[in-house]
Amino acid sequence: MSSREPVNIQRLVRENKRVAEAEAYAKSITKGSIVSGWHERHDKGPWDSCGLLQCLTSSSVPPEGTLSKATVKSDIQHEVLQGNRTVLQMRQARLEELMRQERLQYEAELNAMGLALTKHRG
Repeated sequence: MSSREPVNIQRLVRENKRVAEAEAYAKSITKGSIVSGWHERHDKGPWDSCGLLQCLTSSSVPPEGTLSKATVKSDIQHEVLQGNRTVLQMRQARLEELMRQERLQYEAELNAMGLALTKHRG
């Protein structure tokens, strides 16, 4: 007798192993889905208990202990203004850096041709 198992038994063992791995993966994904669903239901954040978009679009009075619509809207407007200021500052800094690099490149090109710029040394 041969010590090797028949091919159909080897195939069945491989298939059972593959199915067991797939089931374990599906179980871990399901567990993650359950945990994230729980967090989404219980962690509403500082805005309100009814969900930010729902609270902003509804005409009802927010529940006690939550932020009012006006407070939420003013907070959002403040965040947008601050974001716009930050973006403007970043753009200005990048533009200044670009201008500095172009000025250095222009000076290097002039130096390569034997020309020079006058610099104000204050």
